[in-house]
Amino acid sequence: MKRAVFFVLAFVIAVGAILSLQALRKPIASHPDSGVIPEESAVKVGTEIGNLAPDFALETPDGKMLRLSELRGRKAIINFWATWCAPCKLEMPDFERVHQRYADRLTLLGINLQEEPEAIKKFLRDDVHVSYPILLDRTGDVVRAYRVIAQPATYWLDEQGRIVQQKYGAYITEELEQRVHEFLVLGQSISPVNTIDGGLKRGDLSHKYFSQHDLESLGIEGDPSQVAYLSDLDLNQLDLGCPARDCIPSIDGPQFETSVEANSWLKPSDLVVSVTHNNITKAYPVKILNWHEIVNDDFNGVFLAITYCPLCNSSLVFRKPIVDGRPLQFRVSGRLYKSDLVMYDRQTASFWSQIEGRAIIGPLAGQRLEYVPTEMMTWQKWQALHPVAWVLARPTFQTAVGGQPPQPKPEAPATSRGRPGGPQIIDPSTGATLDQNFLRDYNTDPYSWYKTDDANTFGTPFDDERLSAKTTIWGLELNNAAKAYLPEAVARFGALNDEVGGQPVLVWWESERAIVKFFDRRLEGHTRTFIRRDGQLIDTETQSIWNAEGRAESGPLDGRQLRQLPGIPAFWFAWLAFHPKTKLYK
Repeated sequence: MKRAVFFVLAFVIAVGAILSLQALRKPIASHPDSGVIPEESAVKVGTEIGNLAPDFALETPDGKMLRLSELRGRKAIINFWATWCAPCKLEMPDFERVHQRYADRLTLLGINLQEEPEAIKKFLRDDVHVSYPILLDRTGDVVRAYRVIAQPATYWLDEQGRIVQQKYGAYITEELEQRVHEFLVLGQSISPVNTIDGGLKRGDLSHKYFSQHDLESLGIEGDPSQVAYLSDLDLNQLDLGCPARDCIPSIDGPQFETSVEANSWLKPSDLVVSVTHNNITKAYPVKILNWHEIVNDDFNGVFLAITYCPLCNSSLVFRKPIVDGRPLQFRVSGRLYKSDLVMYDRQTASFWSQIEGRAIIGPLAGQRLEYVPTEMMTWQKWQALHPVAWVLARPTFQTAVGGQPPQPKPEAPATSRGRPGGPQIIDPSTGATLDQNFLRDYNTDPYSWYKTDDANTFGTPFDDERLSAKTTIWGLELNNAAKAYLPEAVARFGALNDEVGGQPVLVWWESERAIVKFFDRRLEGHTRTFIRRDGQLIDTETQSIWNAEGRAESGPLDGRQLRQLPGIPAFWFAWLAFHPKTKLYK
């Protein structure tokens, strides 16, 4: 009997020891004040589409505790906001209407960005009245867990707690209503859609396209509820990037200065987009393009649109089509497609995807723009190559931007301190002190935070292990085939004899500019093969020597010209978003 009791006690002790070891192996919870709770599920936790949303437990201003995982079984919307965020304030009444209408079908949470409870209570009492739960992220741990880098930010969760949609920036009323409808019917669009000729559809895109008011203000007749768009357009990837059209003002009346004048404010390492066309060379500093994205310019009667998307690091130049006897005037629509700039033209209000170079919505949907080869290099390298060429000057209040005429110069506050060059004013978009002459503080990079956060692709899904998302590549698309080239890999060999879409291509590392250039290897009925020897580019058939512009400088082919192909510099994630089947040379 005693022996039996001994074995039972030994068994109980052993089981207790095993359970204790298992308990010790469990993840240690975060500090209770942080709000973030580790997940033990095998499902991947993160902020990408399809991931399980990070769990958290946060208090309301009244001290009630709410845990996200307790809401599973219901769809949920999480909105990050702040009292000082004007776009947040504008969209909160719309979220309140969503809460009032659909509280029986989804849960809406508003997470405040580290503000004091009394300030939040005052805001909700005096400014915006909402009845959905407001939660306090006192430490900022939840904000960091959700990688909130712009306000407002909204995440949409399914019944299992997985992220199915996400957006940085405010929703307009119509867009939010459409999103909620789609969200509650499992992502199915309720907009009527009819297929029309040429790979196009027609339907109600009033939540994605311009409103009737926008069209009328542009003097354009049209119906947003019956607008044409590309049949392969992924509407889930078309979002607002800023609140309205022309919120980022294009430069419509560019002014230029000499290299000597530009040297007073450009640093040697600053990047410029270089365009040579119709025997004219001009430089467009990225410091300016960060703030304006589009420059409508004239190269001795040839009209070009110089475009740059800071989110994708993509610079492209297009020859403007002539419509009704006039070249199209391009501006910033305020939308993003796969995180990339969406332009619109002033004459027809068609939307154009920058990286694709094609119209995606509107009367010109399906039309393509003609690329003009361009280069991106440092100011130091460009100045050494083009000491007497023109440089885009910083826009002033007398510069026509965003379709608006030049504005009168604002008067500086009486308390401002003068300096040589004139009085100073405050830039409302950055809080920086400006010379009164300039529209922006062009020495400030508004995207510096974004370019250093490799995990942030501004809502565009990215799951690729070949390169990190923000690696800059040079891409080439020919005959519906695409290939990307890592600059360091091309530089290692200098010259590559490659083929893209069945077309023979020379990929050349142009060391003087530190850029990748592409040329068609076909010339006079022969496909040429090139090598780099002693720093020179030589074709193996004739031993002719070729320069950086693809022109033979000596040998039997002296004076012959290779056709340059339009390569595109861009972040890897952006190129991949538009070319998911791209090959990569690394």
